[in-house]
Amino acid sequence: MKKVSISSLVPDPIQPRQEFDRSKLSLLENSIKLKGILNPLIVEDCEDGKYLIIDGERRYRASKNIGLKEVPVEIMPPMSVAERTMTRFHLQEQHENWSIFDRARAMSTFQEASGITNRQSAELLGMSVSTVSMWTGILKLSKRSQAFLNNRRIPYSYTHLINRLASIYERFTDMPRTDVEMKLLEKYENKTLRSSDDFKVLIRVGTEGDEKTLMLFLNDPKMEVRAVLDKTIFGAEIELDAFTYRARGLVVQLNRIKRKKNLTPFQKQVFHTVVRTFKTVLDEG
Repeated sequence: MKKVSISSLVPDPIQPRQEFDRSKLSLLENSIKLKGILNPLIVEDCEDGKYLIIDGERRYRASKNIGLKEVPVEIMPPMSVAERTMTRFHLQEQHENWSIFDRARAMSTFQEASGITNRQSAELLGMSVSTVSMWTGILKLSKRSQAFLNNRRIPYSYTHLINRLASIYERFTDMPRTDVEMKLLEKYENKTLRSSDDFKVLIRVGTEGDEKTLMLFLNDPKMEVRAVLDKTIFGAEIELDAFTYRARGLVVQLNRIKRKKNLTPFQKQVFHTVVRTFKTVLDEG
């Protein structure tokens, strides 16, 4: 570790992290004033007296704002774009400062710079192919939606489902995609889209081709998923599939409890009755 002039540091214009919360930056500035920089910035030697920031742009910005002349750094040798992105990706895994969209951009940048497929990227990052595909897919969301999702700290699981559902709407409506996304986000906010199961129902409806019902749902702020099922000819089938999935899970849980607990004869009888009932429903379904 060594100290270098802050004027010799160069932010990377294509680094994945794009959002810097002003209030959090102020807290970091105050912390640096009191205690200094506790973790050195990771920089890349550009061999011209300059250093490209690999990790620590918030610390760099905060230090610059409060007038520091030097900052502690750890210097890495020159890297390719792919190597740089991979390094950043693994560094952020350790301190989790990136937003979900920063993470998605890092994956996308890594793939573009390396010229590799989702499968190759998944192998290098230690993820499944579908996970890499879903993460890079959320970048299709508009900047407006990305900002909304970041500000509300909406989990990745819902971000992915909103993107997937918006893509289904995109296939059959001329409404701008940003408007579709914001309508879906409003429904998420006002609880007419309550769970991941609700999103999955709508995705199923879209896959089955009931465009009219999906548009009714999108344009009516108060319409709930229950009403979508009532208007859809295969609504009962969707509900049965969902019930079957939950029933299978419940049967597994009941059997696990039965094996682990010292049950009275009456409790065992209740368990056997419940399990038999669910198995009958599953067999008939």
